[in-house]
Amino acid sequence: MIEIYIDTSKRGGKEVRILKDGGLIDSMTGEIDVVDSLSKLLVKNGIKISKINGCNFFKGPGSFTGLKVGCAISNTINWALKLKEIEQLEQPVYGSQPNIQMPEKSL
Repeated sequence: MIEIYIDTSKRGGKEVRILKDGGLIDSMTGEIDVVDSLSKLLVKNGIKISKINGCNFFKGPGSFTGLKVGCAISNTINWALKLKEIEQLEQPVYGSQPNIQMPEKSL
């Protein structure tokens, strides 16, 4: 069983892993483009997207925007590959309200 794991919870770095039967095949970490990195890992390891059995993401807590990104990518992969129905798609667990700053007033 081949699965993808995505962690976008930290502002300073992201992680994409490809796992087979629970063991790590390959990964990329750092300030990466998650979708591009996933594509590169699949090509590098000769894995077709159709062979993916599931995609999971770190649900939180973590960066509000980061968690939304990981969730959106994971849910899109699961839905597009018909691994989950719309009703089965998951939500992040933010852990707190978003810390959104008001824009500074112009002088």
